[in-house]
This record gives sequence, C-alpha cells and structure tokens, in this order.
Amino acid sequence: MQTDIFMRHLNTAALAKSKQAVLDLLSDGESHTSVEICSVGGTSGLRRLRELRELGYPIHGEPLSGSNMWLYKLDYPAPEVKP
Repeated sequence: MQTDIFMRHLNTAALAKSKQAVLDLLSDGESHTSVEICSVGGTSGLRRLRELRELGYPIHGEPLSGSNMWLYKLDYPAPEVKP
C-alpha cells in the first residue's frame, strides 16, 4: 500500500515536471513544432500541451506549410495560472 502511494506521487511529480518543461519551451513567445514539444515533454508532450490549454493557457496551433507538422505558440499575455 505504501509503495502505491509513493509511485502515484512520483507519477504526479513527473507529469508536473513535463508540463512545466512544455510551458517553459513555449514561454519564449516563438512557434515550436510538435517534435520540439515532445523533445522536452516526453512522449506525452502534446498531451501536456492540451492540459495547459485546459488550464487556460492560450496556446494556438497551425499547420506548417508544406508539411504534416504543426506549429504551436503561446499567445501573450498568458494568464496567471500554475500547472
């Protein structure tokens, strides 16, 4: 039982860390590809991006011309929300 609680805490901390990593990347005001987002947020980087949107962060996506990739950008001003 104690191990289950510890593992849930570790999972929650890892999720928070990857969400913060995605937010840190987007906070530069530049557009970033899904590949860049996954490079900092792990295999669930785009899921973390959706979670940030659900928290109120104005993150917009648009297709990259001539590619199957998308670009994502945090529009400013970002709300005062902590992930």
